[in-house]
Amino acid sequence: MGLAVPPDRIVLAGTAAVDHLAAQPGVRVRLFGSAVLQGYASASGLTLVKEGPTHVLLAKDTSFSFGDLHEVISLLSSGVCLVVANPDVSYPGPDGLPVPETGSCLAAVLSILPDLSYEVIGKPEPRLYEAALRRYPGPTGRVLAIGDNPLTDAEGARRLGFDFILVGPQAFSWTDVDRYLSELL
Repeated sequence: MGLAVPPDRIVLAGTAAVDHLAAQPGVRVRLFGSAVLQGYASASGLTLVKEGPTHVLLAKDTSFSFGDLHEVISLLSSGVCLVVANPDVSYPGPDGLPVPETGSCLAAVLSILPDLSYEVIGKPEPRLYEAALRRYPGPTGRVLAIGDNPLTDAEGARRLGFDFILVGPQAFSWTDVDRYLSELL
């Protein structure tokens, strides 16, 4: 889109989830996410473990496998808490085809454990927006959220009273996002 945004002004659901968990004392995390996110978690002081976690953090993990799904189900069935970085099931790829996202892994978990309670850090929950606002150096005033998914991006903006612009391939198929969201409620 040609926007020049400094890296310190970009807030990602995975890093926000790591920050959230790192702020809690005694947390031991089994992290399903990229190598970059694993490195960020370690640098943030988060205790990453394979055995005996208190929490499972589910983030974008392009190598997530059937074996990983089995491990997640086993951990959650034994009482480990689940934190999900991002509930989006997909995002539009550069070729216009949907690319699987963390929410598709969550959907697989919920297909087996449908009554599972879990915590979401990413949109539509307010934590990600609040983390972004904390990085803004001045008074925020009126906020405009820009996103490509009405179910998470627009809904998160609506919950916080922000204006919203839908971009990407779905933008023209969702001509009345406000009406659509009001029907969900």
